[in-house]
Formats: sequence, structure tokens, C-alpha cells
Amino acid sequence: MTGRVEVVRAGALTTVQDAGRGGWAHLGVPRSGALDAP
Repeated sequence: MTGRVEVVRAGALTTVQDAGRGGWAHLGVPRSGALDAP
């Protein structure tokens, strides 16, 4: 995996997302990531 992204044309509702973090459910971390503290 490379750490490079090129945004050619972005709009107001453009988001960048990845496939999540698989393999951490046994530690209570869902695929979408850890919950941030309020």
C-alpha cells in the first residue's frame, strides 16, 4: 500500500475513505475505527 492520493477535481461533498481496519474486532475496535472521546 502506498501513502499517496491525487485529488484531480474535488467538490463540496467529496470525501476520502479507506477500507477500514480489519482484524481488530477481538480488541473491541470495529472495522470503521475506534470511537473518539467526546
